[in-house]
This record gives sequence, C-alpha cells and structure tokens, in this order.
Amino acid sequence: HSDWDDKIDKVIKSCRLSTMAMYGELWEDPENLKTLPTSLDAGITNTVKLILSNDEGKVTKGSILKNYRFFLSIMEAAFKNNDHQTAMMMWLALTHSSVERLEFKRPKKAEKILQNVIDSYGTSNNCYNKHLLNILDSPVNAAVDYLPSLIACNVALGENDEFKKAFKAFGHHLNDETLTEI
Repeated sequence: HSDWDDKIDKVIKSCRLSTMAMYGELWEDPENLKTLPTSLDAGITNTVKLILSNDEGKVTKGSILKNYRFFLSIMEAAFKNNDHQTAMMMWLALTHSSVERLEFKRPKKAEKILQNVIDSYGTSNNCYNKHLLNILDSPVNAAVDYLPSLIACNVALGENDEFKKAFKAFGHHLNDETLTEI
C-alpha cells in the first residue's frame, strides 16, 4: 500500500459522492436537468486541465504521463466499482483531443482499459447505447451500488429528438416509457 493508492482511494470516494450528489440534485428538482450539461462539460474540461498540468512547475511529458496514469487508474477503479459517471468522465478526458494529440508513451495497459470502456458503454457515435441498455437491465434496488453515467443519460434525455432518431438508426426503438425508465 502506498501514497499513490491512498490518493486514488480518496479521489474515487470523492467522485462517487459527487455522482450521488448530482443524482440527488436531479431527484430533488428536475429543473436541474437544464444545467446538467454545463456541469458535465465542466467536469470533463477540468479533468483534461488536470491531466495537462503540473503542480510542481513546468509541464513535461513525464508529468503528463504521471497524471495520465493516475486518471487511468481512477477510471479503471470507478468502472469496477460501478460508478459509471466517473468512469465515463475519465474516459472522455483521457481520450479528449487535447490529450490524444500529445506524443508521450502511454502505459501498456491503457489501450486495453480504454477499449473495455468502449465495449461496455459504446461511444458518442452510437449514443452510448450499450450503457443505456445496461441501465435498463440493472436491478432497481441496486441504485446505490450501480451509478449510471449521467453523461449517457443526458444524451438520452436531451430536449431534442436527435437522440431518438440516432438510437432508432442503431436498431433500438425507445418509447417515452423506456426513456422515463432510463
């Protein structure tokens, strides 16, 4: 056990509590759905900034690699702990174009871990359809243990009909009752 493990545990717990708090705000007042996209975008943007920063001074490839490894570990642990909001946010930050375009040696396990998330959630190209369908299959009483991604849910619950059209194009037909269930 090391300081690294302690930091990861602390961030995982904080992120899980943040996810639960966001769900609490949505349950308390559905009007909060209007500000949800801004909050979700800010979380991704701030994580990207953290990956590309260095508290100890000059940003180097080594400091970016260290941050990348840290957030990759956060994503992997969140995924295993069923905090899918945190896992998807970390995945979006780690695959953000600002990070992707940089040339530094990624950890060997990174490609496999990132692909695991894609295999489980889908991508923005398919409206995270795999994750949305998994939400429907998760037991209702598991709500505290299984935290779906608000990012994916926001895609499904957006105010325009583009999601329904796109999801239908992928062979899934969602009626209003199913969207409410999600």
